[in-house]
Amino acid sequence: MAHSHSYTAPGTYTVTLKVIDDSENESTVTKTIVVDAATGPIPFMRRSRSKAIENEQVSFDAASSVATTGSISSVTWDFGDGTTGAETGTWSTPISVNYPVGPTGPTGVGETGPTGDTGAGDTGPTGSAGTVGATGATGDTGQTGPTGPTGSASTVTGPTGAAGETGPTGSGDTGPTGYTGDTGAAGEGGGEAFPVGSVFIAVVNTDPSDLLGYGTWSQIAGGRFLVGQTGADADFDTAEETGGEKTHTLSEAEMPAHTHIENAPTSANGGAVRFATDTNASGNTDSTLDTGSAGSGTAHNNLPPYFVCYFWKRTA
Repeated sequence: MAHSHSYTAPGTYTVTLKVIDDSENESTVTKTIVVDAATGPIPFMRRSRSKAIENEQVSFDAASSVATTGSISSVTWDFGDGTTGAETGTWSTPISVNYPVGPTGPTGVGETGPTGDTGAGDTGPTGSAGTVGATGATGDTGQTGPTGPTGSASTVTGPTGAAGETGPTGSGDTGPTGYTGDTGAAGEGGGEAFPVGSVFIAVVNTDPSDLLGYGTWSQIAGGRFLVGQTGADADFDTAEETGGEKTHTLSEAEMPAHTHIENAPTSANGGAVRFATDTNASGNTDSTLDTGSAGSGTAHNNLPPYFVCYFWKRTA
């Protein structure tokens, strides 16, 4: 995007650059250029740095100087400390430093990139000025300079001293413990696995409030089996209803139907009863005879196989 232009008359000119991107956004920048009359050579000096310390090498260069007519025949230097030089060279300038207070040495300064050479126009006597070179990277911080002589009394306050050690902890008595607030009302289940009305089964005789950390519990169903509720049976239609018996004595109605065998002897001695068959008899004749008894009439075990556990009901 470089562009060259030659000015045909001396003066101060303002150059404007407008840049437009593919989204139609635009920006402008202006620079001022001074064009001198072509009456003599135009000197241009480069230096390796703008600030130095004593006995440090500083380079000076006049290679970019331009002759408006003919060519440059010689270059001389005056370094401002009573010394001179010729052509391009390097010069060491002794510097005397006298600080009123002892400061920290100067910070290193990065070298400024060289300014571009002035271009030579094809037709005009003076070429257009070259673009200024980019600023060089900042150099490393220089070493701390020597402490200068003590100056007059300074009014600057010195740095604050380091904080002292923390004093010992006080030995005051601890204040009394505040009253414990009332226990809040029990939640309606919430995150508790066993809400009020639940039954907890365990094989250890430990109150579930100690095992679970919540609730009020009451042990239930001691010596009894648990059975599921059903509305189809009046004995099992209400929760916590009880019934049944561990042992049971059969009533006559509960006995299964059965018969007993009677032995009828055909002969008798000593007054015993003898049964005889009469082939001429007709009709039926009832007779009551007692048979021998059997059994004791005691209650029988009414338990199915079982496994003993602790049953707890949550009441609050």
